[in-house]
Amino acid sequence: MKEIEKTTNHDVKAVEYFLKEQVAKSSLKSRTEFIHFGCTSEDINNMSHALMLRDGQRILRAAQDEMTATIAQMAKATAKVPMLAHTHGQPASPTTVGKELAVVSARLKRQAAEIDRLVMPAKMNGAVGNRATERKGRSVPHFETRENPSWILFASRSRLLFS
Repeated sequence: MKEIEKTTNHDVKAVEYFLKEQVAKSSLKSRTEFIHFGCTSEDINNMSHALMLRDGQRILRAAQDEMTATIAQMAKATAKVPMLAHTHGQPASPTTVGKELAVVSARLKRQAAEIDRLVMPAKMNGAVGNRATERKGRSVPHFETRENPSWILFASRSRLLFS
């Protein structure tokens, strides 16, 4: 890909050409020109950032679950180990190490549930958000290939959400 980028001097265009080369080797060879159909570089970048965030979140959540399970095990193992609790930096009531670790574990589980509800949205509506490349008769003539295309309606109905 870096070799292609040296000739295009454009990272996203290099990816497009790379994908076209790969698709050209498949049964979809006749459709290579649709790789970048109506998309701007911003659309591609936005999509790739959403996918990277989604995948990164999955990796981090797996590590968080492993850490939470370890803390929960430690809480059970230290359930009867006494310690002095503090509040505002001052000694307070007696507690146990296990109880304090159980609180940490419970908070991590609650936060994990919040993280799991996150959706990584990606937009595909052009460089400035007005879908200019999707409008009939505008800057992208290959949209004329479909009879009465309603790209705005299509994009609205098929919002790309990655969760």
